[in-house]
Amino acid sequence: MYAAAATAFPFLAQPYTTGAPEVQGLLRLAEAGLVVEEVPVDMRQRTSGESRITGKKAVSLVLTVTGTILLYRWMKRRP
Repeated sequence: MYAAAATAFPFLAQPYTTGAPEVQGLLRLAEAGLVVEEVPVDMRQRTSGESRITGKKAVSLVLTVTGTILLYRWMKRRP
């Protein structure tokens, strides 16, 4: 979840073209020279249920995020 200034809206409103929209949004904001600041939050222990991101899904997520970063960097280096 983001809390963003109005100057960030045009960059975050563009269509996302990867399976990792959160990462793509952060890359767009950084490229635009906007400051992205992380703030700490208090996380509580899960009271019930289990994570949906385990096993193959977790590996797939890591590969998707890594691929998004590498693709973005490659696209920016092209003439």
